[in-house]
Amino acid sequence: MWKFVVPGLAMVAVTYALARLSFGLFLPDISISLGLSESDGGFVGSAAYVSYSIALLISSSLIKKLGYHKVIMIAGLTAVVGLVGIAAAHSFWHLLLSMFVAGLGSGLVSPALSQMAQHTLSKKELDQGNTWINSGTSFGVILTGPIVLLFTEHWRLSYILFAL
Repeated sequence: MWKFVVPGLAMVAVTYALARLSFGLFLPDISISLGLSESDGGFVGSAAYVSYSIALLISSSLIKKLGYHKVIMIAGLTAVVGLVGIAAAHSFWHLLLSMFVAGLGSGLVSPALSQMAQHTLSKKELDQGNTWINSGTSFGVILTGPIVLLFTEHWRLSYILFAL
């Protein structure tokens, strides 16, 4: 069970906490660096939630067409590309697009991991496995907190570290 659960937990941590939720913690310094207004910051933060919702809507079709393994890979790729894009952002539009891409991963990964759990874990392990996998968001947020405290002014470096 654990050889499936630990990578799933890590994927949820990256796609949910690092790629989508960490933005708000860095927003004050990102806003100063890029000259964003409060409404600009709100639009950028919302982009990740919009893409998350869109990805949730299309995830079952993608899983049927490509299989859950490929959808999990796409989810990870969108998170990493989005994180690198955030680190490299030089304008509102660049940041907005990067956040949109980063948010796709979280909407794709949960349904795909759920399908994978159904096919990989026994009925006895399924509930516990899904619980651990979904706790990845909490583990990711716990990891993000100290990084924000230590590197808040170096948000670009933080996002590169998240991508790695």
